[in-house]
Amino acid sequence: MTVARAVPWPINPVEANEPGFYPYGPTGKLAYWDGHAWSGVRADDAAVTEIPHLRTFLPFLRHLWFWLAASGVLLVYLVNYVSDTNGLKPLAWFSVLGYALVMSAAVLIFTRRVGVRLRRIPRPVLLWGLLSGLIAYGLALGVELSVGPVVDSNPWTNGFSTGVIEEVAKLAVPVALLIWGSNRFSSPRTGLVLAAVSGSVFGFLEGVSYNVLMSGQAATSQSDRVLVELLHPFLTILVAAVIWLAAWRKGRSFTLAGLLALGIAAGIHGFNDGLTFSGAGGDSAGGQVSTDLSAIEPALFGGVVWLGIMVLLFLIARVAVRELVPPGLVATSSKGWRPRIHQWGVPRSSSAATPKARDTGPVPD
Repeated sequence: MTVARAVPWPINPVEANEPGFYPYGPTGKLAYWDGHAWSGVRADDAAVTEIPHLRTFLPFLRHLWFWLAASGVLLVYLVNYVSDTNGLKPLAWFSVLGYALVMSAAVLIFTRRVGVRLRRIPRPVLLWGLLSGLIAYGLALGVELSVGPVVDSNPWTNGFSTGVIEEVAKLAVPVALLIWGSNRFSSPRTGLVLAAVSGSVFGFLEGVSYNVLMSGQAATSQSDRVLVELLHPFLTILVAAVIWLAAWRKGRSFTLAGLLALGIAAGIHGFNDGLTFSGAGGDSAGGQVSTDLSAIEPALFGGVVWLGIMVLLFLIARVAVRELVPPGLVATSSKGWRPRIHQWGVPRSSSAATPKARDTGPVPD
């Protein structure tokens, strides 16, 4: 099915957004930017020198997303600990703010890298992203409750079925907008924003449900979920970057690259859940959970482990998201964030031809 086209929202493009060939990092190499995304067409130019590699010490300390994430994690651990030590269970509700801060950081980590300024995104994009996350959580919960008694009780079966269900659910509304919506949703960076918000809302709701709503458990023991839940936006962002870029180039919504990306994300998610379920005796909440203060030690250890896992997932997602970095941001991006011009969705017949700029949808700025 082809990607829909309609009247775009009025929005200013990012720097160096005009169609044309631009250097993207390597010596003697140019690639074609069609005004909204890299088309996949590359060209040689001996006059192009390698863009210098920017090196800074602990660069994340200069970015808002880091301080949002750090504040959110500390808030969740602190609120849960105080709640348990003083027997004030309602106090755990303040952890909701911590989850909101961390999930907001997850959106900013990637969107800022592709030139998207959240304050300039058309409101319908954000609203659809929020609605998508809400629908995804309800849809996944309903399906999991329905198929739970049917599937094998083996934790690995449960884990991989959960991975498939949740990854599909988070992208259900964004992909529906890509297929049946207007060109407002066809721009790759717009799709990235939709997916980032959808995955973050899903992670927020799931984290709060474990941290606050599950009875008979110490809130402290669930504190590391504030890091665990980053899996949802990271994987959804990974898939969306590939789906939208490949669809943009191919001119149709369903592409092999997009399906492979979804399969990889579902596999990662399923392996994670299968491993968790098997270690917890099949209990998705983490098995036997301590209800005294001894829970703080495993929660702290779990936080360190999950932080390492999330860093790895971030690096995996970056492989896809960096393909959306516009020409104007290449020179100021570190080497790891510069596009490689992968050929996802590039039609074979046009791989050597200079494409024409398309009349396209909005570019979030």
